[in-house]
Amino acid sequence: ESAAQAASAGPPRKRMPSVIVHVLVSAPADGPRALPSPGGCVAARLLPPGSKRSRPVVLDMQLAQVAALSAVRIVVPPDLRADDERDAVLARAKEALRRVSGGAGAAGAASG
Repeated sequence: ESAAQAASAGPPRKRMPSVIVHVLVSAPADGPRALPSPGGCVAARLLPPGSKRSRPVVLDMQLAQVAALSAVRIVVPPDLRADDERDAVLARAKEALRRVSGGAGAAGAASG
């Protein structure tokens, strides 16, 4: 390899550590309760939050697979195994999305 080729390649890229991110997604209510682990192929159909006949499901992903992370942050309990905890997080996420999208009453009280 010539010096010109080495210089044009730029500095070596650092390898990202393998970090698992738990992502709360809206999936069909009649679908599986758990989705495949990192490295597995996710064949589940995802729905917009709040869709009829949908429920929140936790999906494990590698951080490198996440295309973009939102600047919106919400409080999430450390354990999302219970349906009521996932439902509460979904309600918080809907409220956050409503506020950042400029929905009517964005400064008002949270709906629930």
